[in-house]
Amino acid sequence: MLMKKSALAISLLLLAGCGGSGGPGSSEPPIPPLAVENLSHPDSQHWLPLTGSFASALATTGAAQLLRIEQNGQLIQPVQGRYTLNGAVLEVDGLNYRVTPLSNSAVSFRFTLQQGGRQGSAMVQLAAPLSDPLASEQWHLRNNGQTSYAQSDSFRRALIELLVQDPDEPMSRSEATSLVNQLLNDYRSLLAAGFDVDLLPLFAAGIFGQGSISVVVDSGLQLAHEDLAANILTGRSLNLVDGSNDPTPVLTPSQPNAGDHGTSVAGIIAAEGWNNLGGRGVAPKSQLLAINLLADDYAAGLDDEWVVHGLDNTIISTDDNISAFNRSYGVTLPVMQGYSQLEEELHRFSVEELRSGKGSLNVKSAGNEFEGYFYEGDFCQHNGAYELGLTCYNANMESAQQTPYYTIVAAMNPNGHKSSYSSAGANLVLTAPAGEDGDLLPAIVTADLMSCLYGYSGDAAAADFDNAIGEGAFAGFYPFDSGNHADNPECNYTARFNGTSSAAPMVSGVAALLLEAEPALTARELQHLLISTAKRVHPEDPVIRLSLPNGSFEAHSGWVENAAGYAFNNHYGFGLVQAGAAFQRLQQGNWQLPAKTYSPWHGTGLYGDATPANLVIPDHSASGVSTTLTMPEQLVIETVQLKLTVRNPELLEFGRITAHGSTQTSAGSDLAVVLTSPSGTRSVLLASRQALLLPALDEDWAAQDGYILKDSVLRSNAFYGETSTGNWTVQLFDLAADSFAVADTEFDFDWIENNAVPSRLDGAALRIIGHSKE
Repeated sequence: MLMKKSALAISLLLLAGCGGSGGPGSSEPPIPPLAVENLSHPDSQHWLPLTGSFASALATTGAAQLLRIEQNGQLIQPVQGRYTLNGAVLEVDGLNYRVTPLSNSAVSFRFTLQQGGRQGSAMVQLAAPLSDPLASEQWHLRNNGQTSYAQSDSFRRALIELLVQDPDEPMSRSEATSLVNQLLNDYRSLLAAGFDVDLLPLFAAGIFGQGSISVVVDSGLQLAHEDLAANILTGRSLNLVDGSNDPTPVLTPSQPNAGDHGTSVAGIIAAEGWNNLGGRGVAPKSQLLAINLLADDYAAGLDDEWVVHGLDNTIISTDDNISAFNRSYGVTLPVMQGYSQLEEELHRFSVEELRSGKGSLNVKSAGNEFEGYFYEGDFCQHNGAYELGLTCYNANMESAQQTPYYTIVAAMNPNGHKSSYSSAGANLVLTAPAGEDGDLLPAIVTADLMSCLYGYSGDAAAADFDNAIGEGAFAGFYPFDSGNHADNPECNYTARFNGTSSAAPMVSGVAALLLEAEPALTARELQHLLISTAKRVHPEDPVIRLSLPNGSFEAHSGWVENAAGYAFNNHYGFGLVQAGAAFQRLQQGNWQLPAKTYSPWHGTGLYGDATPANLVIPDHSASGVSTTLTMPEQLVIETVQLKLTVRNPELLEFGRITAHGSTQTSAGSDLAVVLTSPSGTRSVLLASRQALLLPALDEDWAAQDGYILKDSVLRSNAFYGETSTGNWTVQLFDLAADSFAVADTEFDFDWIENNAVPSRLDGAALRIIGHSKE
């Protein structure tokens, strides 16, 4: 056996020495490597794709094959033809490629081709792209989990120092360091990639908002701002204070710390892109004009409302290509504001008459009062709202947000959860990024008034903060805004802008993009696209139930999918606005909607036979009271309005004097309202625990003593797409029996007392806005 193996080995050695191609002793030369040349892209632009072909690197013709992609010596594996590189994304189709630079630095990678049995490698080199230096920190545009100047080392050190030097309860440095490190670790877990407005598909298609105009109705707009000037329509803005075309705020040494809210809003919508300055707008080539309705010390009147809704052709004509009016403002009062028919008509004009009849969106911030405002003092700390996780002010309490013509936008953090302050309500439509304060969690990076003297950033802002917290605290907490940061040396930008004021302009910018993509869209069709493609965020948003002596009440339902397949949430509306998904849906066609139809009001009690229904709402009970409203019209629902009158004689504008001092009833805060469709979808319009401290206001804003709701209108979008026909159920509840002391209310109430007299429903009516079934 051993002899046979040895003979076989000798035979193999002899064979190897004879006739082997290219081996030792071979007369044939070795196969040369395939000649492949480097490919370069000297004119790249940040986030904008470049196309090329690996075949162009070959000197020879014929079929070739891509074998591999490597970067820095590491093999990159594709996922469905997509290679994720350091600083870029590469998409390959055969030998054709598309590469998108995602960083502000030069990028290179190696490719290997095979042709005719030969292999060769070369590099693709992308020069440092034309960019905007702050764009990579604008998480709302492209969220890769960046901190956006929050959670900085200087913040860590400043917070430790604050704890060590606390005059009341000082910590040792080691205790403070351990606590702060743990806090930062916890908050870093709240940075999550992917929750942004999904812009890159439109940018890749060359859509930047060109031709679209956003009207910034706000405090003003610095027309000369370096990152905005190129996109501002010359001579088209309006200063309501002096009648000029320049709404740039006039600041004096007596108010040097004032930022301009409108300038920061405008930066989110349309900061110029790819100019090597500042950041980038959602629609970086769209146009802006501004009206300073919120200018300091200016008392806006009815005439101004006509102007800011486009009815006065002084600056806006009906054929201007207005994509959206951005309305990052609101009126917060602890009362149900009166519904105005005039206000409804003004809103309707913008949405149905402008842009040659196709209409413009009214994009409105939902409000920042989830945790309270200041009128109510510590009321929502004692009535259960904080503990339960319910909104202190309902977004439906503001009259402008009850009409069918406003697109109401809530605010979201980088992990897709609601911002702490974002007001909740059944009238929300969409959610957009806004963040928190810019220290533990990012806010929004956007334009600020230029110079370190004025604005949200700079010396004066630092002085105010330092006076309150301690010397050097501002620079530690907010290094980007301090005037000493390399990325913002002249204080022309801020990383602290937040609130639903930040969320609304995201949607306005997306509207500008989509109307460039399809100018024939009506405002309704545009909103429908955004609703249909919104991203469900925070899917585990928990249900909130209240325990009562005779059962429980679901005060917040989380995400509810209605009978038409639309998911809705009182914290998020239909979800996070997604520009790319809306653009893809738009390209598929079939986006037209039938003509809008309005049902008449169908009611009962005061709104039926004009006799008060006088239905008793039992106190502190899960039973409540209900009434049925029948809708004969067969419409596909776009939005629903519910009109109610609910009275309680104890609810008086100035309360009453008791042994506890100035006393107000809890009847308003205890009230909950639920509407259920014929399909069984349930919508909570009031959850109880809202800051309804005062009697309802009528259309002229006169207090209606003895009424929680008086001809008050609540709007719900939860039934979107359902059919209206059938019986609708209205339920009202009184869900608390607590009495408690309050402090710091603007109305000097000392005591909240559970209502001794039950509230009563006097009338309910329903109106459906939608379109006929096809």
